Amino acid sequence: MYEKHVYNQHAADAMRGDAGALDETRHATRVARDYGTGLAVTGIAAVGIASYLYFTGPHPQPVVAPAVSPGQVGAIVTGRF
Repeated sequence: MYEKHVYNQHAADAMRGDAGALDETRHATRVARDYGTGLAVTGIAAVGIASYLYFTGPHPQPVVAPAVSPGQVGAIVTGRF
């Protein structure tokens, strides 16, 4: 978000030929591209690993147990995901 702010702040001056503003916009673009790509790859890898672990891990069956107390009767369902 900050790099987008820097880019937008200097874009108009860069279009008018200001070399310093052009350098700032190029730097902001590089930083956003490099870090954005790294974060996207890391996020996709994390989703892939989590999916693998979820779908290949053991799946315990839910347990249903009666629940009785004074004036109440019910059932308790427990399980994990």
